[in-house]
Amino acid sequence: MQLRIIKFLLFLLLFIFWNNFSFAETTSTEIETLQPKTASQKSEDVRVIKIGDAAQDIELKKIDTEWGIARNHLKNNDINNAIASLEKIKKLRKEASLQNLENITAVLLRKVRILLTESRLNEAIYLSNIAIELSPDFYPAYYTQGKILWKNNKISAISSYITGFKTASADFVHTFVRIGDFFIIGTTAFLFSVFIFFIITIIKYFPLLKHNLQEVTDSPYLQPYLTFIPWLILLLPLLIFGLLIAFFMWTILLWLYLNNKERVIIFLFILFVAYSQTIFSHYSIFLTTREASALNAIIKIEKGYWNNEIYEELIETIKKDPTNKGAFYALGILDKNMKEYEKAIAHYQRATVIDPNFAKVYTNLGNIYFLQKDYERAIENYKKAIEKDNTLISAYFNLSQTYRERFNFVEGEKVFQAARVKNPDLINYYVDLIRNNPLQLIIDEGISFNDIFVQAFKYPENHEAYVPGIWNIFEKRIKIEDTIKYVIILCSLIFLLFLLKKSVPTAAYCRECGKVICPKCHRSLLYKGLCSQCLRTFAQFDGIVKKEQVEQLVTFNRFQKRDALIMQISSLIVPGAGHIYYGMTFKGFTYAFFFIFSIIYLLLGNKMIYAENFFYYESDIIHKTAIFVFLIIIYSLSFYKIYKIKNRG
Repeated sequence: MQLRIIKFLLFLLLFIFWNNFSFAETTSTEIETLQPKTASQKSEDVRVIKIGDAAQDIELKKIDTEWGIARNHLKNNDINNAIASLEKIKKLRKEASLQNLENITAVLLRKVRILLTESRLNEAIYLSNIAIELSPDFYPAYYTQGKILWKNNKISAISSYITGFKTASADFVHTFVRIGDFFIIGTTAFLFSVFIFFIITIIKYFPLLKHNLQEVTDSPYLQPYLTFIPWLILLLPLLIFGLLIAFFMWTILLWLYLNNKERVIIFLFILFVAYSQTIFSHYSIFLTTREASALNAIIKIEKGYWNNEIYEELIETIKKDPTNKGAFYALGILDKNMKEYEKAIAHYQRATVIDPNFAKVYTNLGNIYFLQKDYERAIENYKKAIEKDNTLISAYFNLSQTYRERFNFVEGEKVFQAARVKNPDLINYYVDLIRNNPLQLIIDEGISFNDIFVQAFKYPENHEAYVPGIWNIFEKRIKIEDTIKYVIILCSLIFLLFLLKKSVPTAAYCRECGKVICPKCHRSLLYKGLCSQCLRTFAQFDGIVKKEQVEQLVTFNRFQKRDALIMQISSLIVPGAGHIYYGMTFKGFTYAFFFIFSIIYLLLGNKMIYAENFFYYESDIIHKTAIFVFLIIIYSLSFYKIYKIKNRG
């Protein structure tokens, strides 16, 4: 039952993390310099961009003029006249086949927030509806509407939140932020959990280590100091070398006393160190990607914006990295949008040289030749696109349209039906798109989510400087490139200890009285880990210990007051620490990890990446309350289990 509750709470926490944001921020400079998105977008599988026509520029100017009027009305708090202008913008948007007007929507959402604080609920709801209609792919609009509806219609509010969640999942920036938050905070929480694990195991096994040192040391000069020597052995690596070497030394000193589950945690830590260069390289990606000009330019192009600054950023990118196919592909889209067809062809062709299997490039190349009425080359490129990726439905559709332009209706219908068999929904979408836009005959492939994701993981220029800098926060005395050497040494020592395990006199606790015993004590641990003295206290029949009675007594008498006190105190400090001390290693480590993860997320989440560039975060009391409730539940579950164990005896 507890496991189900934990799973449900973890799912609930994950849902809350993904929904912690409110408004997107677009500066006035961006609004003036960027043009709105002109993409007709299929949200499930593919993003398609309408090939522009000359009339569109006039429609954009009409929208800008009407928006200037609406904005003045909003500033003067004249909501009714503002709504009238916004209704005209809605019609102009449809006529221009524009998918999103995010710059207008962002301003409307800020006004909605003000209206909400003034308790003008009806006006706020109306403006939020217009904001969604103007930018159906702008997910903050759905969350804003959910906040408005929550007081009066919780079902509609939840529906709005769910729609916003689905829309946000298709947005690269949002997804990248979430992945970055979880990755960075998750690895940090793991390191803290490992540190807690070591502290608990040192407390747990320190008497055994001390006992073994006393047994192997016969020198009368060292005997008076044996109480302090074990502490020096444990603390010196931390004081002299650093955290990593300390962890390695503690692993060697405690290895013989650890149980199998505890050794699994050690191996997980060793794997972390072995792959630390890769892990911290990804750290640098999530921390420095916002400075990557190429990525930001490609994101803006994907959203339908273009200007000379974006173009120059991409040119600089390909000068520094001539193998960046994503930058060439984005330049091709940008050139085509600006009707620089020859430049677009050159950039697309360069992308095919870098990656001959880049199917979408051939589709877009075919589209440019189609616009130039060079149907032979268009057909040739569409066929290449299909050859490289036979699931690229836009290539089939464009090929069928090209055949029809050449009055080859039989071949066009054949290709069209082949595409319908492969993906009838997408073909129907394209047909509706063409029917509603008579000037559009073919479909142009845009920049997909995956394209941007690949571009994001191209290391930024300052990547190499960031990796050691981040690593130094964790360990200063060892270079990150030398970690493999230390891991090999550690694994070799562990293997040596494994071979010498039987020949090394290892101390252990009596599970009943808590005495520390080793083979040199001339006493041994007998049945169920009991010393001979404790075993004799149990009832015997014909000289044979009654196993059932021993098991029962061991269960009820294992935990002494000292152990119970340590478990309670450690559980109060960090949930799960008491479980680790008791021997429930995996459960305790999981409790500790999620507790630390929640604390770090509460303190730093959403302030780490992209926040100042893409989002405007407000103080969300509901979100913070939910995190606190989750922390209290973790505390309660952890402490309740320890309380039950304590009261068993």
